[in-house]
Amino acid sequence: MMKKVLYTLLAMVSMLVTACSNEEIGIEVTYPKKDINISIATSEAYNTFGITNYENVLGNNPNVYIGITSLLYDSEGNLVDEENTYLRQFGAVNQKFSVDRGKYTLLTVMTFVEKQNYTYAPIMWDFVNKNKLSTVRLEKKQKRNISWLYLISLASEEITIVNENK
Repeated sequence: MMKKVLYTLLAMVSMLVTACSNEEIGIEVTYPKKDINISIATSEAYNTFGITNYENVLGNNPNVYIGITSLLYDSEGNLVDEENTYLRQFGAVNQKFSVDRGKYTLLTVMTFVEKQNYTYAPIMWDFVNKNKLSTVRLEKKQKRNISWLYLISLASEEITIVNENK
């Protein structure tokens, strides 16, 4: 009888030992994306030239808009997101990005754009190589003469997103 109890105890201990193996438990911690909200005053760049009314500059040309392009790059200089806004009057423009924790560079460009069918294209400038912060640039279109009317307003900002709980 004692042998049966001993064998039973030995079997139970070996089952416990094999059931409690030292396997790692896969835990993945994710944090919700954070919103970056930016506000751009479209009139500030044109105030330099005494322009306070968009319509006084271009008259009733229905195909010309103020175009605002914001490019968001991660810490390695890769394009993460792009936001474009087009409007026909001066005022504040709001743009929003949803991003993970990390460091970012925001590059914002404002200039006049021309509406062609359902797309918008800068009148004087083209973006070139915008997928990398180190290579992005604006190139003048060949057939246009540079004029204050087609000025560029350019701003950049370093942004760091951290988790509020850590």
